[in-house]
Amino acid sequence: MIGWMQHNRKYLIVTIWISTIAFVGAGFVGWGSYSMSKSSDVLATVGNLEVSNRSVNNEYSRLFSLYNKQFGGKLTTELAKEIGLERQAFDNIVNRQLLLSYANDLGFYPLKQEIFDSIKDMNTFQKDGVFDQNLYYDTLTQSRLSPKSFEKDIADDLMIQKVMKSISLNNSKLENDGLHIYSSLEDLLDVKVINSNNIKITTNDEILKKYFSQNKDKYQTKLKRKLDVIKVQYIKVQSSEQELRDFFKETKHLYRTKDGKIESFENSKENVQKDINYRATKKIANKIYYEFKKKQRDAESSILVSRNDEKYSQNTLNKIFSANIGTFIKPIAIQDAMLIAFVKGLEQPTNKSYQEAKKEVKENFIKTEKVKKLHELSKVKLKSSDYKRIDYVSMTNIKALNKLGFSDSLANKFLSELFSSDKKQSYIILDDKSLVYKIVKQRYKNTIDDMNSEAGLELKDNLKSMKERYENNKNSVFQNNLIGQLKSRYKVISYIQ
Repeated sequence: MIGWMQHNRKYLIVTIWISTIAFVGAGFVGWGSYSMSKSSDVLATVGNLEVSNRSVNNEYSRLFSLYNKQFGGKLTTELAKEIGLERQAFDNIVNRQLLLSYANDLGFYPLKQEIFDSIKDMNTFQKDGVFDQNLYYDTLTQSRLSPKSFEKDIADDLMIQKVMKSISLNNSKLENDGLHIYSSLEDLLDVKVINSNNIKITTNDEILKKYFSQNKDKYQTKLKRKLDVIKVQYIKVQSSEQELRDFFKETKHLYRTKDGKIESFENSKENVQKDINYRATKKIANKIYYEFKKKQRDAESSILVSRNDEKYSQNTLNKIFSANIGTFIKPIAIQDAMLIAFVKGLEQPTNKSYQEAKKEVKENFIKTEKVKKLHELSKVKLKSSDYKRIDYVSMTNIKALNKLGFSDSLANKFLSELFSSDKKQSYIILDDKSLVYKIVKQRYKNTIDDMNSEAGLELKDNLKSMKERYENNKNSVFQNNLIGQLKSRYKVISYIQ
């Protein structure tokens, strides 16, 4: 699950910059930041604006709820820490304040009526489809928000929306026409699939040593960080039934069912105890961290950590490798303990010996030789008549390729190369397979199908989806570049590590 979240989180929060209103009417999840600012509520400054603890906590709660729904209520605070949800929330609010600074400079101030209309249209404050003022005040009170601060959030949100609208890039007619042609073009193919699983490669030490000597600079140890560390083992607190109930009462918004409802105490008891253990361990670890930093306590051991060390999560590795040499790293939750570290130095990569690299050498040699064989066999098959006719394929129709055993990603990769090539007959290597093809016929789908038919309607839907993806990708690139430019325009000062 962690791997999926690490890989996909950028897709889950695409609209964060224009949708960061306080987390109203839902559970609040504190992020427990270390504040080193002049004020305990100010975590950073962006130009003349501040990043408050409240705003980051609201964003953390929003992200926590989003991820929790994606995974059926299985997200825990420990897992959230491991994937770096705290930092994500902080970075999102910094980006928001950058856009807000830009909106202020442009003078994109909302009217009072715009703020009221925005609040009035929120389902959270409606009863029977109509805005209810009493419900509005009650909901804000339950969410620990004042109307003034909430309406300020709404005003800021509207300003950012105006900025985003002013810089949004719509597809031009030429782009849409090109996408229409691209999505409508279909090829009828004769194909032959060659699978490298059937290719046998002979290896022995003599062959592998020769390959190793030709490629030895590719086989190096990883850059490692030298750390002096202290590990604080997780404490097992013997909590009474009443203590568990008291803790649950205080933090019950954290324990939710798959549909987002607060879980019962009985079903949450095990996780409540784990969270109590975590909190107790964290308290001790923080005390040890400051003693370690003040040289009142010595390190227990020294370790070397590489950038892809499988013993640690990606978030832990990011913290280790983002810290400067000669600095201390605050307690990090790892699998069996909390890790406190001092970054002592670096161990530079060195060339591996043949014995150290042998397994990797063998894997790479076999893979390289199989690709060579795939090219050789594909060239032979180009001249044969042993082909299979498949249905028409297009950038929006990969069903025929799926039937051949190709995943969506490989099918899309093949089609991307196919439609970028000017060859009527060739082959394309796809991971451990080669797809040899001959183009028998080409056509435009919308010229042969009634656009109101089932096939025509499917084409319309596919084309609409392609246009939206193209426009969203274009705007995403532009918006990321804008954030980069704004960081050089408005100085960002962070008071947390």
